[in-house]
Amino acid sequence: LIVTIKDNDERVKNLFLIGAVLMMIGWLASYGLPINKNIWSPTFVLVTCGMCSTLLALLIWVIDIKGYKKWTMFFETFGINPLFLYVLGGALSILFGCIKLPLGGEMISIHNIIYKSFLLEMLGDKYLASCLYAIIFVCINWCVGYVLYKKKITYQVNGGTEIENDSVFQGEKIIRPENPTRKGCVFGGWYIDKDFTEIWDFDNDTISEDVVLYAKWNYTDAFWLTTN
Repeated sequence: LIVTIKDNDERVKNLFLIGAVLMMIGWLASYGLPINKNIWSPTFVLVTCGMCSTLLALLIWVIDIKGYKKWTMFFETFGINPLFLYVLGGALSILFGCIKLPLGGEMISIHNIIYKSFLLEMLGDKYLASCLYAIIFVCINWCVGYVLYKKKITYQVNGGTEIENDSVFQGEKIIRPENPTRKGCVFGGWYIDKDFTEIWDFDNDTISEDVVLYAKWNYTDAFWLTTN
């Protein structure tokens, strides 16, 4: 439904249709086989898969077809490095429970400092405090993912005036820097290889990893006459 079909409109139609059918079958079957998450009953699987299918269709329509992408940056940060952030979240949860710091004359874990000593006392509701702690914990992981999400652009000017290195989010276009200058040469563009075989298209190319751009120089006739 996603890999084999290239047209997003067709993808959305198929995902919505299959999602609606799965949910309908699951809800109808729930009269004889209750929806039970704990045992992952077949009806639970059908309903949740149908809901996920329709949600995915909606996201493809909003993001890929309509082009509303700015709000997705927070979620893309997790999607770019999901395995690393999953392991990081597990490691941080263990560390927050094990590492203890002095507070009020006793040693208290980082988890209890944030949850009990701060959030619970401030809010007075354990459910709200627990929810806010979870949000804070997610944001801590997001900050780490945010650093990994940004990709570095290094400019090799090859004897020209210096260009400050930059960084942009994965999937975005690089903002074209000012052209460097070099005595006796004319700037010939930015290339992604040292042999100057493939030029970087600032209008269309998007970044997917750290990239080094090399400045190409064309010598002027006056330079050749002077050196020869």
